[in-house]
Amino acid sequence: MELITVMRIYYNRTVNHGVAIFLVLTAQGAHLVMMRMWNAQ
Repeated sequence: MELITVMRIYYNRTVNHGVAIFLVLTAQGAHLVMMRMWNAQ
């Protein structure tokens, strides 16, 4: 394979991995906020 193709695949994997981590952290953060609001009532 060409180096450009390898770099493109690696870049796409890195971006997808970053998005996945971001979504997981956002979901966990929203869950914590909801639990705190629920307990505050």
